[in-house]
Amino acid sequence: MTSQARTTPQLITKLARSSLNFMVHRPIGGAGIIIIIVMCLMALFAEFITFHDPLDWSLKNKLASPNGEFWLGTDDKGRDLWARMTMGARVSLQVGFLSVAFGSGLGG
Repeated sequence: MTSQARTTPQLITKLARSSLNFMVHRPIGGAGIIIIIVMCLMALFAEFITFHDPLDWSLKNKLASPNGEFWLGTDDKGRDLWARMTMGARVSLQVGFLSVAFGSGLGG
């Protein structure tokens, strides 16, 4: 039991060093990984970073340009584009993970 406790931090340290080495030697790849991680976190925490319901519409806010209330503006029905994008990313991640899980279970 103690040997497992000692090796886990060593594995994490080795993984961190390997990741840092990858980002230093391949900066474009590292930037891509960071962008993907940020987008996945955005999709996972979409409920907490959106201020409007993505399905609510208001003709008063029709085609609003980006501002403090609507970060990416609104569409032709007055729906918040930021909320729609983050919730759509969340649905896309769910579909992707479910299809991989289903395919792994079915295909072995």
